[in-house]
Amino acid sequence: MPRLIFKCPYIKGGTSSATAHLENYVKYMATRNGVERIDPGRSEWPATSKQKKMVEQILRDFPLSRGMFEYEDYAAEPTRANASEFITRALEDNYNQIAKKDNYLSTSPPAPAPSASAPTDCLPVKKISSY
Repeated sequence: MPRLIFKCPYIKGGTSSATAHLENYVKYMATRNGVERIDPGRSEWPATSKQKKMVEQILRDFPLSRGMFEYEDYAAEPTRANASEFITRALEDNYNQIAKKDNYLSTSPPAPAPSASAPTDCLPVKKISSY
């Protein structure tokens, strides 16, 4: 049976109310929009196309990930479970570098740059001709 390790530092355990709160929070996380339930029997199915693309991107961006045991497992048997394990481990190990990259963490389009015709509160600046 699948297990979930849930760490929540701002909720201290040990009381029945804290336990109930944590149970409710985990139930909320498991049933919110966007959550995909994975049948444990499908873990041995071939990796999905999205997983394959993600593995390729990780290997392109972090070539040292090829030395991971999880990648060796995935290369030997490209199943959904092995792909998931490799992706998770590679992202955890390279989190510092990933946090600096827009293509991994960008969830919304960037704000538009101000245009030349946009009104500003600045005073006009004298144009300097060539040096």
